[in-house]
Amino acid sequence: MLRPYSVQNATPIQLSEPKIDRKAEVHPHEDDVFLVLEGTVEFTVGGKLADPVNPSSNPSDPTITSPSILDGKKYVLSPGNMDSIHIPAGVPHQWRTEGPVSMIVIKLPAPEGRVDFPHDR
Repeated sequence: MLRPYSVQNATPIQLSEPKIDRKAEVHPHEDDVFLVLEGTVEFTVGGKLADPVNPSSNPSDPTITSPSILDGKKYVLSPGNMDSIHIPAGVPHQWRTEGPVSMIVIKLPAPEGRVDFPHDR
């Protein structure tokens, strides 16, 4: 079943820092779609989180983070190459850059009834 979803949940990100190395994370209730407009972004997807924690004291934010991912698959995104990636809810992911980038991140609610235990992946 198709569910309408507002484009207001798309977040443009423009980063001018010379290098970014984000923490790994898992969102159990939302999918992420990344679209790279400029620059190059390396993603690590899947595998298991090393030393997972929930840094939020807010029970409505069940995001789990970690310094890194063990045994994940690497993807390099850039315009004209592979420029987008869909990461389903419950899948560990991490991204890093070596220079300035411009990208859009879209958060989508996971399909109804989905139950994931991200720390077990």
